[in-house]
Amino acid sequence: MEQIKVLYVEDDPGDAKLVRRALLSKTEDVLHKRAFSVDIAESGEACIEKLAKEKYDVLLVDYNLPKMSGLDVLAKIIEDEYDAPVIMVTGSGDEETAVNAMKRGAKDYIVKSGDYLRPLPLTIQNVVAQYEMAKEKRRVEEALRESEEKNRNLIEYANDAIFTLDLNGAFQMVNKKFEEITGFKREEVMGKAEMKLIEPEYSELVDQDFQKRMRGEPGEPYEIVIINRKGERVYIELSTTAVIEKGKIVGIQGIGRDITERKKLEQELVQADKLASLGQLVAGVAHEINNPIAYIKSNNHSLASYLNDIASLLTEYRKLKTLGDPSQFESAIKRIGDKESEIDLDFVLDDLNKLLEESQEGIERIATIVRELKSFAKAEEAPFEYADINEELDKTLRIAQHEFRDRIKVNKEYGRIPQVQCHASQLSQVFLNIMINASQAIADEGTVTVKTFEEDNKIVVKISDDGCGMDEETMKHIFDPFFTTRGVSGTGLGLSVSYGIIKRHNGEIRVKSEAEKGTTFTIELPQVI
Repeated sequence: MEQIKVLYVEDDPGDAKLVRRALLSKTEDVLHKRAFSVDIAESGEACIEKLAKEKYDVLLVDYNLPKMSGLDVLAKIIEDEYDAPVIMVTGSGDEETAVNAMKRGAKDYIVKSGDYLRPLPLTIQNVVAQYEMAKEKRRVEEALRESEEKNRNLIEYANDAIFTLDLNGAFQMVNKKFEEITGFKREEVMGKAEMKLIEPEYSELVDQDFQKRMRGEPGEPYEIVIINRKGERVYIELSTTAVIEKGKIVGIQGIGRDITERKKLEQELVQADKLASLGQLVAGVAHEINNPIAYIKSNNHSLASYLNDIASLLTEYRKLKTLGDPSQFESAIKRIGDKESEIDLDFVLDDLNKLLEESQEGIERIATIVRELKSFAKAEEAPFEYADINEELDKTLRIAQHEFRDRIKVNKEYGRIPQVQCHASQLSQVFLNIMINASQAIADEGTVTVKTFEEDNKIVVKISDDGCGMDEETMKHIFDPFFTTRGVSGTGLGLSVSYGIIKRHNGEIRVKSEAEKGTTFTIELPQVI
């Protein structure tokens, strides 16, 4: 251990000698304590000079000094902010003076009476230890203050909105970015729990997240929409964590990142991929629409012919009104009967219903195709809602059928699965991208198998084909943006966008393939986002 460096301010050489001897001789007697080195200053002025040149660990100052008194020396030491404790040394009967010295900044005092030299080393050891402990405490507290100030600045000027809530959901702290994103000043939100910031559709999602944090459960970032002061929708990626003090959860801290621009770009990319997918289906869709149009057109020709025949028959019936001679009635009835036979009225009436039913079926088929294409192609900004994955697969298969036509057989192996919280049209886009790839991988005739089941509280969708498959190098890049094996005819966005959609649903998408043996895409989705 380093020695304790003592400066003893004493004008009496005898007393100085006694103290030096006491400290040096007691060095080994004070168990587990530090040794001493002792320097002497004969006056207050000499003390001040030494302090300007040397660093001491403790100062012993005799109260009765010439010119500068002990209190004067103490005052100067404190004024100069010298970093060492002062012990005042007084004569017998000067205890009141010693106490006064402590009030002015001395850390302890010693009365020169009786066997005062015996406890002196331990007294000095304790004063130095307490002073160093207090000094270290001040250093730690200052470092903590600086750290807290730094953290406050980091929070205040962070690029993300940061806030804390108490157990009642009232705001306890918000930073500058929070004000910027929401448009509300901190004084408007502090202490309030009823701020209508969250779009209603996302309220339940946020409440569930907060309840999990209150139970101490971990969580993942998720996306919500808030309404700012101007009434504008702002997309936020929100992360929350519990605030813990003394082992207890006392609130929630949240970090919100404005991802509005990113969402716009994502939506534009998703929309571009949708339109690209639809573009690949144009020929098949045209064929599907042309078929009902063709027989509706044919039926219209027949309906026009039947209308002419029925009109001519009605003309004969109207002639009955103009007959003046009852004898003409019999011949008029015969003409009507001949006309009915000529146009085969029973067949016409029966065929009319069939033609109308066929035309109605064709119109409904066209309407269904258009409706499903519109639903698939629309830009979606709605929140996650529960949907039946089997139904979404059926809708997608009806669209993909325009691509499959008669050359690809579809096997459906649907399991009984619960509904999933999702963007239904986005998942349909993923399914369609995979199905289009399957169609293009099958050169002539083949089979696409669509299977669904529940496993480990997740919904699993497997879409397999028996097409040409992929080699390992292709599979490494299959989800890379703009990677395509179809040359200029492909955008390279389909599977990359699909990967992003599934990730935003907190799901997984994997591919297993082998050249000339087909490909299987596996999608896993949580039931609740």
